[in-house]
Amino acid sequence: MALAPELVRAVRGAIAFDTRTSAGARGLVAYVMDLLDYGEFHIMEQAASFSNADHTNLVGRRGPARPGGLLLSSAVLPSTQTDPTLWTETEDDPLNATEKDGLLLGLGAAGNRLDLVCRVLAASQVPERRLVRPVHVAGLFGDDARVSGALHLVDAGMVAPDGAIVSDATNLELVRAHRGYAVLRITVPSAPQRPPPGVSWWVIDVFGEAAHTAEPGLGRNAVQRALAIGVSLARGGAIVHSITGGDATEGVPDRARIHAACTETPAFRFAASRPAEAPSAATSLSSALKIWAELFPRLTGLLRWSAASDDADFLPAGPLHQLKRVGAHDDRLVVDLELRPRPTADGVLESVDTLARELDGHARRAAGEGASCTVEKSLLPFRASPDSPLVNASRAALHKAGMPMVVGTHRGFTEAWVYDSVGIDTLVFGPGRLDARHRPNEAAVLAHLEAATRFYTAIIERVCCA
Repeated sequence: MALAPELVRAVRGAIAFDTRTSAGARGLVAYVMDLLDYGEFHIMEQAASFSNADHTNLVGRRGPARPGGLLLSSAVLPSTQTDPTLWTETEDDPLNATEKDGLLLGLGAAGNRLDLVCRVLAASQVPERRLVRPVHVAGLFGDDARVSGALHLVDAGMVAPDGAIVSDATNLELVRAHRGYAVLRITVPSAPQRPPPGVSWWVIDVFGEAAHTAEPGLGRNAVQRALAIGVSLARGGAIVHSITGGDATEGVPDRARIHAACTETPAFRFAASRPAEAPSAATSLSSALKIWAELFPRLTGLLRWSAASDDADFLPAGPLHQLKRVGAHDDRLVVDLELRPRPTADGVLESVDTLARELDGHARRAAGEGASCTVEKSLLPFRASPDSPLVNASRAALHKAGMPMVVGTHRGFTEAWVYDSVGIDTLVFGPGRLDARHRPNEAAVLAHLEAATRFYTAIIERVCCA
């Protein structure tokens, strides 16, 4: 697929920054700022701090400085760590942008950064003299940019659009509804236990397979596997000192580690063992792991019946879920469960809180008052009218751009609910598919980038021009 030369140069430039590092993230912000400057945008930069994390909102405006018009919002999250040796199409280098068979491969290629570039270039191609209403292109950068950055942007009053199109990999489909996002933290206390004489200490590295959490079945969850191994060790009389792993941004965890004392060399599938030093503290999670073995089937059972059945638009019907993180603190096993509940007419937040209370009761009955289940994060799903003015305008823009006019739902999670909650007519749209993210050989479809740019140009002309 042959893209316009300026689009080729711009997307290749954006993929060169390693956003796993703070320097790379800052470099990407500066790069997008240069694109905005070249496109003759009025540039606004906003520092945003939420939940002990720093974010940057970079906003470019073309057209009159007045309310109304269109906001194109793209949350650019840090890339996740993946094994370089699995990047077979980029010569074992995730940062080696490689074009092959209509794809552009490289770390972050399937993320929102390339869609942000498409939006900047599309807006810069519309003559400013034609803009009677403003178009704002916003890049929200940071670990929690998808919510915190959007909240800060709205609260500060930097933009007041009539409509917003939020970036995500929707396969070039208009999305009017998507799932929410919640994290439940389950804590189980553990009784102290000293290892008997004659045991050896081992580190067990557990290997999973990365995937996007909206498509958890495409990966192999290393945290879930590590907990299963820990339960097996505890039941066999081993002393499990610690289990750690997970916490990737919207990624199925592909690495976990166990530190344990065993009488025999531990051997498990999808894991590698090596001798280790004894820990300085005599912490044991063995009793907590035995309790976890009882709790986990109850947890999955509760998730099964907690799903509402009144909306056939979402498949699967229930909330997507996975074990996000495992750790230990002061002789307590701590497991984070990630949920992606779908929007329901009766309020999804209530169902998340109800689920947490049920799990809390199970944990306390199994392990005593020291056990708990708390809601660490609960962010709203998004649902808009399938017939809103922005939907109708976007359908017309897709038709003009020669693209299918598909409106549906989405497994992913975005900042769309933030804009919708303050009365902004909102949709989600973007090139690519979620299942391409957070995996080795991550790739963008070149034809999608060109098509998305055509659509953004058409929707800007329809909403912002006379």
